[in-house]
Amino acid sequence: MTTQRIFTTLFILLIGFSISFGTERRDSTSLPIFRGILSGMYLHTGYVGSRHFTFTHNGTEYKGRLQGAVYGIGGHAKALLGRHIRIGGEAYISNHRYENGSKASILWGGLVTDYVWALGKRVNIITGNTIGGGSLEHVRIFRPIALDYDVDEPVAVRRYGFWCDVPYIACEYILSDRARLTFRTDHMFNISPRENDFFTGIRFYIGLTFKSH
Repeated sequence: MTTQRIFTTLFILLIGFSISFGTERRDSTSLPIFRGILSGMYLHTGYVGSRHFTFTHNGTEYKGRLQGAVYGIGGHAKALLGRHIRIGGEAYISNHRYENGSKASILWGGLVTDYVWALGKRVNIITGNTIGGGSLEHVRIFRPIALDYDVDEPVAVRRYGFWCDVPYIACEYILSDRARLTFRTDHMFNISPRENDFFTGIRFYIGLTFKSH
């Protein structure tokens, strides 16, 4: 997706939020604007990929590409505003392992906004967006390490920061007045100059959140 499409999506979301605030004022005279805090933790997995990249070690080029499963954990805290709006923050870490125990990890977080539709008394459908940033750490191991104290320089480490936009959709099942089970899927877009070993793709989340008044 191009940067233009990303900002088009954000514009549509902002229009939706504006309409929802107007609706709140018309049909919820008895509903408080602030209805508490919703916070919780998520586990996630998914399938990601990167562009092709090249490392050079002792004059030898090692070509590669990150592609495959990821796993990770994270969470959020959001203020419930009226019937439809949630605003807060979230942060996650996502890990990918590949050849010889090499590992790439993305840590990211940012400002999150939700728009919520209720389907009956127990189910909510959610669309949202997170804008923020993070850092990627890529540890490339060029050959298998047989000994714990082997110091033959078989490893290269890259670290860098980035800005990201993460649109998502979710389904929330209300277990009780305070507890909710949530399923979510998202896709991260790098909105800064993208490095070749930056990996992204579709992630799937499951988590428990709890409402506090």
